[in-house]
Amino acid sequence: MPGKTVLSIALTLVLLASGLVLAQGTGSHPSDERSGSGVALGAWRKQFGSSWRAAVHSRTGRAEMLYGGSAEPPFQPQSDADWELVARAHTRESAAVHGLDEGTLHLCDGGIKFLPLAMGHAGTNKMAARFHQQAGGYEVVDGFVNVLMDLQGRMLMLQTPASPFLHELRLDVRIQ
Repeated sequence: MPGKTVLSIALTLVLLASGLVLAQGTGSHPSDERSGSGVALGAWRKQFGSSWRAAVHSRTGRAEMLYGGSAEPPFQPQSDADWELVARAHTRESAAVHGLDEGTLHLCDGGIKFLPLAMGHAGTNKMAARFHQQAGGYEVVDGFVNVLMDLQGRMLMLQTPASPFLHELRLDVRIQ
């Protein structure tokens, strides 16, 4: 497993460096060339409501947190498999805002969680899905996505420090 960790660290460094090169090479922020987060957030708000907000990552220019609203699910989930499908649909629908390719995300072991937040009148119960980002068969360091939903499957928040536009990179992992 130490070899996998070293490769994960190396992959993270390559991803960070590629973002810096894009930023320096274009004279603008990398997200400007990919329908920037601001434009995408505007479209998201138009479709899902004006209360949505985004916390933008300083290096990627993409949303690392999308919150403050409620996005309807494609259907009402009944099982863990349904919750995964609904969370993936929310991630796919919001991809223009955060820049993640849903195809690089894999559900973590025990990735669907019931959150009993209604205990003690502190709130209402929620469901959460957690995905890890993978590239070349390896998990990306800090590459995860958390999707918070109400019990009807409406997305309330998506949080991620994962690497946007990972699918655009040509990865060739070699062990020497």
